Amino acid sequence: AVIIIMFCFVSTSVSSQWKSYYPKSSKKETQKIDVSKFNDSFFNAIKSKSLEEYDQAKILFQECIKIDSKQSAPYYELALINKSAGDFDKATYRIKEAIDIEKNNRWFLFLYADILFLNNDFSAAARQYQQLIKLEPNNEELYFNLAETYIYLNNLPKAIKAYDDLQKKIGINKTISTQKYRLYMETNKKENAIKELLLFLEKFPNDVEMLEMLSEV
Repeated sequence: AVIIIMFCFVSTSVSSQWKSYYPKSSKKETQKIDVSKFNDSFFNAIKSKSLEEYDQAKILFQECIKIDSKQSAPYYELALINKSAGDFDKATYRIKEAIDIEKNNRWFLFLYADILFLNNDFSAAARQYQQLIKLEPNNEELYFNLAETYIYLNNLPKAIKAYDDLQKKIGINKTISTQKYRLYMETNKKENAIKELLLFLEKFPNDVEMLEMLSEV
């Protein structure tokens, strides 16, 4: 019963989504595209994906693309499936196709950055996270992701800067202070490491864990 209800909800939302999403084009162009067939294929693809029938889902999403190659969602869904399967090259190819259609779609851009990171393309991932920060400067997760990417690149000064930039926005934060302390110690900047702990303890003087870290320096 739950599955039937879920599919009914998906069917309704997908149908309404694509009716509203479809670009306004000339009557001539609209007649060339079978919107109903696209919607049916897309719904069935989502259904197969939810049932973890990924091979069938991929076939149906590809069918959607054959019907209307100008819609971005099938490319995005294929990128998600390929990412989950660990096929990051195909996932990269598909998400790029989606971005070509919708250049400012945040979900597409986030997925692209994640795929680059998972594919060990850390330099490209760092550039992508930097672009996302320009679009969403108050998104804390992006700064953490950027810092982590720089750590994998062994560019610890830039990792520290990413944490600095976030600290300026949200204030003193234990996770940030701890990470900066460890990075300073890793780069043999003991004085900076101590300053970071003291800065945190000015605001949270009774934090036992940070007091212990300070005593060990």
